[in-house]
Amino acid sequence: MKTQKSLFMAGLISIASLSAVAKVEDTITKQFHLSPTGTISLSNVNGGVTVSNCNCDTVTVTANIVTSTEELREQVDVSMEQSGDSLAIKTEYKKKRNRWGNGDYSKVNYELLVPATVNLKAFKLVNGNLSVSGVTGSLIAELVNGKLKSDGTQSDIDVSMVNGNIELKVEDSSNINHIDLESVNGAIELTLPNNTDMTVEAETVNGSIDNEFDLYVKKHKYVGRSMNGTVGNGRIKVKLETVNGSISLDQN
Repeated sequence: MKTQKSLFMAGLISIASLSAVAKVEDTITKQFHLSPTGTISLSNVNGGVTVSNCNCDTVTVTANIVTSTEELREQVDVSMEQSGDSLAIKTEYKKKRNRWGNGDYSKVNYELLVPATVNLKAFKLVNGNLSVSGVTGSLIAELVNGKLKSDGTQSDIDVSMVNGNIELKVEDSSNINHIDLESVNGAIELTLPNNTDMTVEAETVNGSIDNEFDLYVKKHKYVGRSMNGTVGNGRIKVKLETVNGSISLDQN
């Protein structure tokens, strides 16, 4: 009897373990035609976003939805709406769940394949990373918890972050008017061409400031560091601010 009871209990534990790791997964893929300089906005609560240059003339959006239960999956809706040359992507929740179990979760990961020159505007993420590769259009993003990494940008940049690092690499700065990067808890690393003409304002409360443009870094008497200066004719306005984190201004 003890042996049978042990086997029965082991079976229950096994079933419980399988239930704990069970998940519901769904993938949605759509294509859109925008002009080469069209705009894309995206809003997401839980999940990361990857944007890549596809060397094509269409926008392909893939949303991977992963939830712990079918009930949670039914609450998640992915909205993709095009109006002219603007595409708005948004994760929406039909209703709030009253009670969540310890193992409950819900997230949507997005992958966007886009023409190189599209503009990424109003990208808003709460919990998730944003990665942009080979896209030369403008970038406007707000992140709460995550990190941002982008290379290839050749237009204006506005990024604000609460908890996470910002890493940006600009290949060509000739069409940029301003770069504004802000973080509360996180480092900022900006890489620019060595011939960039800019006026720089940089400040951190707790962290170091380094640069490869021979700009003077001032250490404040009690706390914090700042860096202000002009390179070339000072055409581009560069503003870098963080509270807890370092700032690095590098050359390509």
